[in-house]
Amino acid sequence: MPVEQPPPGILPGEVRVAAGSIYGTTDAPRAWYLYLRTKLLQNGLHECALEKGLFALHDDSGFRMLLSSHVDDLAIAMQDKTDLRAVVATLCKELHMRTETLPATYCGKLVECLPDCIRVTQPKALSRLEPVQLSSLRKSMAESAITAEEQTLYRSLVGQLLWLATQTRPDLAFATSRAAQKFVTATVQDLLHLNLLVKRAKALSTMGLVFRRGLIDLVTVSVLEYGDSAFANMLGSKSQFGVATVLTHDVSRYVEGGYDSGVLVLWCSATVKRVVRSTLAAEAYAISEAVETGQALRHLLVEISSPANSRGEPLKLKNLEEQATRRLLTVVTDSHNLAATLPKDSTCVSDKRLRIVVAMLRQCFDSAEHATLLWKPTGLMLADALTKEVKADRLHAALQAEPTLPLPTPPTAPLQPQQHVTNIWMVEPVRDDDDLFLIGLIVGFVGCVAVEFVGRRCVLRALRFCFRRFRHVDSASVAVVPRRNVRFRTVATQTSSSVNPRSVTQRNRFGHAAVYVSASHSRTAVAEPLVRAM
Repeated sequence: MPVEQPPPGILPGEVRVAAGSIYGTTDAPRAWYLYLRTKLLQNGLHECALEKGLFALHDDSGFRMLLSSHVDDLAIAMQDKTDLRAVVATLCKELHMRTETLPATYCGKLVECLPDCIRVTQPKALSRLEPVQLSSLRKSMAESAITAEEQTLYRSLVGQLLWLATQTRPDLAFATSRAAQKFVTATVQDLLHLNLLVKRAKALSTMGLVFRRGLIDLVTVSVLEYGDSAFANMLGSKSQFGVATVLTHDVSRYVEGGYDSGVLVLWCSATVKRVVRSTLAAEAYAISEAVETGQALRHLLVEISSPANSRGEPLKLKNLEEQATRRLLTVVTDSHNLAATLPKDSTCVSDKRLRIVVAMLRQCFDSAEHATLLWKPTGLMLADALTKEVKADRLHAALQAEPTLPLPTPPTAPLQPQQHVTNIWMVEPVRDDDDLFLIGLIVGFVGCVAVEFVGRRCVLRALRFCFRRFRHVDSASVAVVPRRNVRFRTVATQTSSSVNPRSVTQRNRFGHAAVYVSASHSRTAVAEPLVRAM
């Protein structure tokens, strides 16, 4: 609508050319961006080359003001100086804007300034979440495809959850991503799962991002990345990967569960775009996403935090690479196979396409890049809840910047000789493929037949004879190591006089329970529990 009526003398059907952009037309957003950028440059700010819409004001000591723009909503962080307040006042006058003090809503997020932290939540978005109402009869038709009306409600609800999951609630990211992949094939059961997700989101209505005051210095902070993947757990045998980005000054403490020493700033939960053949490939693609995210953030931090040159301009891109590699980048994985594959030049994977990804990762973690790949167990993997349906306790602690209890350490003191050892491991060498798994199934089947028709005592004597020449090995909390440093994997356990793998919740790939053992035993002694397991 025009601001005022057109001047008299205009004939009906007369065509006039607008001197400027008109709100609502296709060129209006671009015209506004150019106008805003011009005004900001005139007031001494410079646009970041790596992040359009992010502006910084530098001097000889570094940056003094950061301004993030989202159309006509501007968020400003600056030092409390008189000259900077004058810049803000000038911008408000030239752009016809008004300022708001915290707490305030910015782009749908409530920003609260508390004495010890800054909290970002989305209470309005949560209050608008409403589950889809279904009758009892409709709920009983779990495998039935949803109707057109239900599909509209389904997509609307997924869109609302995606807004929450991408802004302040990473604990909802995996379930929402899984629901978004079922837009076409969704069933009533999927709709019921979505309703449960709404309940879970509302149960933690106060959950959101927390930035502790005085915790982060952007000039010296390190970038910490978590990359994880779940192999072939999504539709079409696709693998779900998750990436979490943290800023911290104490990497070693944060990776052990000290989440009060850093800030979670970015996360992502999505599928690997290519169907992969192995867990190693899925983990490699997840780590590639993590290291690329970390490199981009590391370069951006260097660009905005470097002092200006003699002309008041920020660091040029040609000098950015050299400066960025001086800042530490740490990437955490829970795949021991991947962590062992990358440092070895002689290691050759069978998947030809995977070799390209492995070669790329080796270059990324080169010593000149100042990037490190760190292995940690799954219990310390922050991105684990971004790849599968598990408890998100560690994500919640990272969001709130609160420490968590470390993982329990297995017993390391050796048992006395007179003590009775109740748990014994049966182990075998680990390989990357599943050949040994298939061989184990065949041997197990033959062993069962032999026990049934030949007799347990004869089979036991044969197995003892086969293992008689092997020397003793020492057990550890995860694996035992014989000569030549070959790693072993648990395939059977003994508790007292029988094997009961179903009574233990933690299982390995062979379906048997994994237990802690700290006592020496020989290969001859582990033949008996294998027969009892069969």
